[in-house]
Amino acid sequence: MRIEHLSTGDEVLNGSCTDTNTVFFANQLFESGLEASALHTVGDNRDELKAMLRDITARADVLVMSGGLGATSDDLTSEVVAGAAGVPLDYHEDIWLWIQELFRSRGFTAPEINRKQAILPRGCEVLPNRAGTAPAFRLTVGRCEVFALPGVPREYQLFMQERVLPFIRERSGRGQVVCRTLRVYGFGESHLASILGDLENEYADRVTVGYRASHPEVWVKLVSRGGDRAAVDDMAAKAREKLGLAVFGEDSQTLGAVVSELLKQQGETIAVAESCTGGMAAAELTERPGSSACFVGGFVVYSNALKTALLGVPEAVLAAHGAVSQETAEIMAREGRSRTGAGICLAITGIAGPDGGTPEKPVGTVHFALATATEIFHRKEVFSLGGGRPQVRRTSVYQALNMARLYLQGHDPCWRHALGARRQKP
Repeated sequence: MRIEHLSTGDEVLNGSCTDTNTVFFANQLFESGLEASALHTVGDNRDELKAMLRDITARADVLVMSGGLGATSDDLTSEVVAGAAGVPLDYHEDIWLWIQELFRSRGFTAPEINRKQAILPRGCEVLPNRAGTAPAFRLTVGRCEVFALPGVPREYQLFMQERVLPFIRERSGRGQVVCRTLRVYGFGESHLASILGDLENEYADRVTVGYRASHPEVWVKLVSRGGDRAAVDDMAAKAREKLGLAVFGEDSQTLGAVVSELLKQQGETIAVAESCTGGMAAAELTERPGSSACFVGGFVVYSNALKTALLGVPEAVLAAHGAVSQETAEIMAREGRSRTGAGICLAITGIAGPDGGTPEKPVGTVHFALATATEIFHRKEVFSLGGGRPQVRRTSVYQALNMARLYLQGHDPCWRHALGARRQKP
């Protein structure tokens, strides 16, 4: 089955808008045991869209389009799809009345320009939008089933999950696909592939393995297109044994969610003291509902003055060792725990760049500390600058949260690429 995707819009083509829809599309297909045959991007150009549609619909079984269903002059999807199918556009009064009611329910009057969204290709199946004003539609063009979806990610994802993916699964006969994703921190793709190579060979005729980097973690996807759940589960168990502590979760579990769940299970609480990450660790720990059960609060202390005023880091320590040092990180963690009353506290202080580095402390140097009522753990990293400042900050959050995960699981928080050892209680 040939499945293709077409994202439309000048904002996507020129990079001013991140195209998350194509990524979502490809990931959802993969989870279903399928893969996209081709992914395309075209700007708001009528002739280019017509040419692209003509080519795709001549070879593909399914085409999913993203964007171009709005009310402005650069929204061309309905027009070009109707042209590709050789059918006229029809006005749907019921859709226009629905759009007007939607605006009224939100306290507004629908602008006349939105009437354009009620003009769709003749013979299409209209797909009502539960999250926005632009209805989607499905239309057969030659041999190809074309799904035209809104470009707003929230709306697009609803249509994909509720209408498009069920259609594709039924047509492809892949309704029994089994997929598990191991989420890994601490190893790169090539290292993982070398560790799991023997397993890949052992299960080659039953399970397909895919590696996807989503820095700073890597996903190991185990897929059985024949619905062999036992083989997937067995391989997952063996893979976890080989990878040890590097596997922090599965499927949709984020590292922050894993840490939060461990805290709740143990009746434990956490605080953070952040410098170079500027509150990113706190944001990750409070991303999910119910975070107040385990997250107490935190400090964002960029300046030395605030490190002293809010966390009691002595000026003498800052003068002797600097803000980016083991000494400062440990004091931040201890005082953060003490001043918030949290059971544990994570501290992060580093040089995210691009400036501020020295030969002794290059850009990417980050110190981490984890403090409990009786213990203090420290780890220093010098992160690669391949992704620049954003990568240093994001990886620092992962490293800090991973220290908390390991501690809560009873392991050495400073584990480095080994099967690890149980932490000795003081």
